[in-house]
Amino acid sequence: MSTRNYSKLSHTEKKIYNEFCSGLENFRQPFNFGSTPSATVSKVYNMVLEDHPRFFWLSGGGKFHWIKAGSTIKDMTFEVKLTDGISPAAIRAMSLKLNAAVKAIADRARQYRNHFDRILFVHDYIVDTTNYVLHAPMRYNAYGCLINHKAVCAGYAKAFQMIMNELGYECGYVKGSDKNKSSIHSSHAWNYIKIERDYYFVDVTRDDPVAETGRPGYNNKTHNYFCISESELSLTHSIDKECNCPPCKGTKYNYYVYNNFYLKKYSFSDVKEIAMRQLRCSGKFTVKFDTKRVADRALKELVTDGKVYSIPGVAGRITYSKSSSGLIITVKNA
Repeated sequence: MSTRNYSKLSHTEKKIYNEFCSGLENFRQPFNFGSTPSATVSKVYNMVLEDHPRFFWLSGGGKFHWIKAGSTIKDMTFEVKLTDGISPAAIRAMSLKLNAAVKAIADRARQYRNHFDRILFVHDYIVDTTNYVLHAPMRYNAYGCLINHKAVCAGYAKAFQMIMNELGYECGYVKGSDKNKSSIHSSHAWNYIKIERDYYFVDVTRDDPVAETGRPGYNNKTHNYFCISESELSLTHSIDKECNCPPCKGTKYNYYVYNNFYLKKYSFSDVKEIAMRQLRCSGKFTVKFDTKRVADRALKELVTDGKVYSIPGVAGRITYSKSSSGLIITVKNA
C-alpha cells in the first residue's frame, strides 16, 4: 500500500484516517468526529478510498449530521454511502470473494521471477478479462473489474492497485483527465507504481482495445501505457492538482525499452531488426521513438516512401497507426 497520502496528514487527520480504516474494516458506522470541520473529514475520507481499494463497497459519498448550540457545532457524525445499493449483509461475502480473486491472481503473478513479467502478467490479465462497460453495476471498483469483469477506468485502476499491493509493490491511484477525450468524458484514473528505486505510471484502461475502440480482441491490446514516465504521460494525460503523485521518471521497465523496441534516433536498419523479431511471432510490429519528430520521420520513410515493404515478413498490403502520444508506430499486415 502507498503511504504517501497518510504521510502528508496532520496528527488529527491521521487519527481520522485510522478511525475510518478501523471502522470500515469492521463494517462499523456512523463515525463520530466531534467538532472536526466537515471539509477535513471529507478530505481524509477521500484519501482512505484512494489508498484502500478493498473498500469497494463505498460510493465515495456520505452524509453529515450536526448537533448545534446556536451557531456552534457541538458534535458531528458522518455516515458513509454504500455503492449501487449494496446491502451491508452482502459486504462480507463479497469482500471474501474479491480478496480470494486478488490472492489467486497474485499467486499466478508470483510464478514470474522478475518485476517486468510479474507486473505485465497482471496488466494483461486485467485487459484480457475485463470489458469496458460505461453503465455496468460496480463499474468504479475492483469488484466490478475482477468479479463481474465489467468496469470503467476507476475499476481497472483499483483492481491493478489492489493486486500490486498484494504483491508488495507501492502502487497508488491517480486521478486526472485524458487530453484525447471530449470534455464530457475526459475524467480518468490510472496508477503509479514503484519498481526498485523508480516510479512509473501505468494506465491499464488505455491499453485495453475495448476501452479505446469499443471492439474486443486479445490481438489488439497494447502496452503503450505500461510503465511510462511523467514526461510521456503529459502528452496524453493531465493529473489533478490535488493528486499526491511521486515524480515518475523511470524508464528501465517501460514495455518498449525493456524489450528493445525503442529507438532514440531513426535508423531503417534498426527498425528492420526490431520488425523482424516481432514479425516472426505475429503479423505486425511496433516501434517506439524518443520524440514525435523522430516518429514522424520514421513514418514518412517507412510508409509514405514505401521502405517498409523491403522488410522480410511484411506483406504487400499493410495498415498502420500511430499512438495518441505520437511516439509509437504500429504496422500490421492487412
